[in-house]
Amino acid sequence: IHFLFEIAEQRSSHNSKALASMRQKFDADWTDLLRFDVACTNYGEVPRQDLISNGLTTKYSKAELSHSSPAFNALHFYDIHQYLPHLILLGHFYDDAFQRDVQRAFAINAVTNYNDVNMNNMASSKIKYRRGPIKDIARCRVKAENDYKRCEFPSSAHCLDVIRCMLTFDDVRFMLQSLATFVRQIRNRECGVIRDIVRIKNGFREDWKDDDHASYADIKLNVLVQQSESEYAMIAEIQFLLHDMSEFKLLSHKLYGILRLEDEITNLLRIKPMVMNHERRLLNASYFNDANEVAYSMMVHQKPIAFIAERISLKTVLQNNGLKLLRTLARYMSRAMLRRKLKECAGFPLVCAKGFMSMIQFVYHEIIPADIENRSYDDLLRSGLYEVINNGYFEILRWMFSEEKKFGYCKFLRFWIFDTDIGTKHEFFRTVCGLGQTECAKLLRTHFDGKNDWFDVNLQSVYGYSALAKAIRGEHMDTIRWLLSMPGIDCINQNKNKGKILLWEALDVGNMEIGDLLLDTFVNQQKKDAQSMLMYKANFGHTIRVFVMSAGHKGNKKHEAIAVVKKWAEQYDVVELQIIKFDGQNIKY
Repeated sequence: IHFLFEIAEQRSSHNSKALASMRQKFDADWTDLLRFDVACTNYGEVPRQDLISNGLTTKYSKAELSHSSPAFNALHFYDIHQYLPHLILLGHFYDDAFQRDVQRAFAINAVTNYNDVNMNNMASSKIKYRRGPIKDIARCRVKAENDYKRCEFPSSAHCLDVIRCMLTFDDVRFMLQSLATFVRQIRNRECGVIRDIVRIKNGFREDWKDDDHASYADIKLNVLVQQSESEYAMIAEIQFLLHDMSEFKLLSHKLYGILRLEDEITNLLRIKPMVMNHERRLLNASYFNDANEVAYSMMVHQKPIAFIAERISLKTVLQNNGLKLLRTLARYMSRAMLRRKLKECAGFPLVCAKGFMSMIQFVYHEIIPADIENRSYDDLLRSGLYEVINNGYFEILRWMFSEEKKFGYCKFLRFWIFDTDIGTKHEFFRTVCGLGQTECAKLLRTHFDGKNDWFDVNLQSVYGYSALAKAIRGEHMDTIRWLLSMPGIDCINQNKNKGKILLWEALDVGNMEIGDLLLDTFVNQQKKDAQSMLMYKANFGHTIRVFVMSAGHKGNKKHEAIAVVKKWAEQYDVVELQIIKFDGQNIKY
C-alpha cells in the first residue's frame, strides 16, 4: 500500500507540472486572465440571499428568536429547518429558466451540450456546458452549520450556489472574450432571468501563486436571477473553467482520495495504543453507560468477563444512572461478583440518594438476594431507605412502603416501623416537612407507630425546630396547611434554643400569609385568644417588635410587616399591640 501512495504522490507532482505547462501555453493571455474583474458595487463585500432586492428574507428577527427556551435553539431551528428549505424550494422554481438563459447566452446546443455558433469568431474553440444539480439540502446544511456558522443570521443565506452550472473552454483568450460578451449582455438586460452580476471570484488571481506551486483555479460569477420585478430574486453561480484545468480537477480528486487514505492509516496507527487500552475504554464505558463497549471487548478482543468486571467501576455506573450497562453486566457476570462489588461501593444507598427509581428497583430485584434469612444486606437496604426519606423522594418511598413482597413481607416498612428509633423517626419527619414534601410526610405519619412508639407533631429538634417551624422557614404552604390541620398542633411552639415562636418565624422570612394562617387556626379553630400570640413575650425577652423590624431579608419587608401587624391588631382587637411603637411611630397613626 505504501507503493500505491508513492505512485499517487508522483502522479500528483506530474499534474502540477502539467498545469505549469498549460500556463506557458497560454502565456500571451495569462496576464489578462489574472487581471480579469467585474465591477460589482451594489451588493457589498459579502453578498447574501436575504440582502438583495426582493431576496428571501426571514419571517422573524434574530431578537425575536433569541428569547426561546435554553432547551430549544430557535435561531438554529428556523435557519436550518425553515429558511434553508424555502431557499432550496425557490431554487427549484428558478433552475430551469436560469439554465435555459445560460445556454441561450453561450449558444449551447441542448442535445450535445456544446456551442453551435461561435460567439467571437473563433471557429476552432468550443464551450462545453454542464448543468449542475440543485444543491442537496444536506450539503447546504453542512455548509451553513460549519463554513458559515460565525456569519450573521440566517447563516443559510450565504449559500449562493443552490442553482449552478459550469462552462469549460479550450483556451484562455476565448474564455475571456466569452466572459466579456456575457457581462455586456447582462448589463444590457439581454439574458432573460439573469439580471445582474453580484460577485466575481477569480481563482487564478487568488489561488495561483507561481508555476512551482500550480493548483486548481477557475472563475466563478454569482448572478442575480429574477423572473420579474415583483417576484423573489435569488443568487446563482456560473463556473468558468479551462479544459486542461477540468482534466486536472478530475484526476486530482482520485489522487486526493488515495492520499487521504494514507492520512487515515497514519492516524489509525497513532491512536492504536488508545484503542487497545482496554482499561481506559472500560472506565469510559462506566461514565457513558456504554453497554456496547462490554460486548465489543468480549466479542472482538475476547476479553473474559472477569477481566471486564474488575475494570468496570460499578460505583460510577450507579452514580451516572447507567441502567443499560448494568443490565448488560448482570447478564454476563455472576451474581456473587456483582453483589461483592455492590457491597464494596455501598451501591444501593448511592442510587437511593440520587433518586434513580428504575435503577433502585433493578438492584433490589435482580442483584440483592431474595433470602429472608440473609440479613447481610440489611444495613445497605436501611441506609437506602433513609437516603430516600432524607431527600423526600415520595414515589420511591411509596414503592418501598407498598405491596413489595420480595421477602414475604415488606422489608423496608419493617426497617421503618421496628428498626428505627422514635427520635430518628421524628427527625426524618421534620426533614421532609422542611423540604415541603407533604405526601412523603403523610406516608411517614401513616406508618409511624411501631411497638411502644408515639408521635408528637410539636417535637423539636436539638436546634429547637419543630416540623411546622421547618416548613415555615421553607415557606412550603401546602405542608403548613396540612400540619395546621393536625390534632394537637401548637401554633405558638416557642423555639427552646432561640426563643422564637412560629408567628415570628413567619415574619422573619417575610411571609405574611403564613402569619394569617397561624392566627386563623389559633383563634378560629383552636378557640384561643389572639392576644396571647400577638403579645407573646419569649423567655429571652423578645417580642413581636424585634421581628417586625427585621422582617424579610435584612428588614426589606419591614413596612409590609408593620402594615399587617396593624391589620391583626385591629382585626383581633388587641389594644396593647396598637400602642407599640414601630419605626418611631405607633401602629395606629
